[in-house]
Amino acid sequence: MERVLYVSRPRAEDPLLDHLRTAYGWQPALCHTAGQALERAGAAEWGLIVINAPLQEGAGEQVSIQLARQTTAAILLLLPPAAAEEMVESAEGQGVFVLRRPVGRGALERAIHSACVARNRLLPLRQEKDKLAGQLRTVRLVSRAKLVLMQDLNMTEDQAHKYIEQQAMIRRLPKERIAQTILRTYEH
Repeated sequence: MERVLYVSRPRAEDPLLDHLRTAYGWQPALCHTAGQALERAGAAEWGLIVINAPLQEGAGEQVSIQLARQTTAAILLLLPPAAAEEMVESAEGQGVFVLRRPVGRGALERAIHSACVARNRLLPLRQEKDKLAGQLRTVRLVSRAKLVLMQDLNMTEDQAHKYIEQQAMIRRLPKERIAQTILRTYEH
């Protein structure tokens, strides 16, 4: 497991935190508010985020959903039984694992394992999505540069394409950098 973020209001004794430390040997980073959790989550890559709700700002459902959208971390949201019944559908629909307190060690360990397995299964898909998004940005940028060359220098599309490829080979730069240079030079 990579890094673990533990979000909980300050408690004199926290058996869940103690269990994470002793059973797994983890040293989770601690946050006491939703704002701190969002800030810390954006600053690093986390493998697991455990939210022991309620937090000082409320139940914890909103921050768990935000974290699920912003990060690739496996997210566990522990709630009192009444709150869990209300929030289970919306939170789980966003990829948050919801557990009702009190939770036994076995159930907690199965939930952590399941969340981590799900994360590990989805992580390559997220990486592929990011790679494809980058390629799409490059194609769009090169297309814009070709359009500028066609408009300003009266090139055909084939000529503009060959020009960008030739410049990339001659300068030993990626086509994306050549396209950016063309856009800076010719775009009005």
